[in-house]
Amino acid sequence: MKWGSSVQNLSQEQLIQIRLLFSLNENRLVSKSSRDNFGSSEEEEEPAPANEPNYQDLVQRFGRLETHVDQRIDQIETHLQQQDTQYNQDMGFIREQMNDISSNMLMISNYFNFFNAQPPPPPDQGPSE
Repeated sequence: MKWGSSVQNLSQEQLIQIRLLFSLNENRLVSKSSRDNFGSSEEEEEPAPANEPNYQDLVQRFGRLETHVDQRIDQIETHLQQQDTQYNQDMGFIREQMNDISSNMLMISNYFNFFNAQPPPPPDQGPSE
């Protein structure tokens, strides 16, 4: 998963949910490893009281948040790739135009050098007196 700077745009509530999810996952890993090391107990775990957070809901919400962030990052990367492609096309077009202008200027310069003629004045100036 790519996080980038989008983590900075999360709300305080979303950050708390993420922290809870990570601590829940850590607790599950510790619990699982202790059961693996010491054998599992035959007793069922009691259901969580109503005042405790619903961890399954947090897991689902975190999954949706993760999916949303991934989609937004993919959209941004696609947009940047499109911009890069357009930029390269534009720069290629400008290079072609500049080469055409240079070729034309070279031909004009060669023409005036060949005939030893004075080039005409620029369009914004009148004839020299």
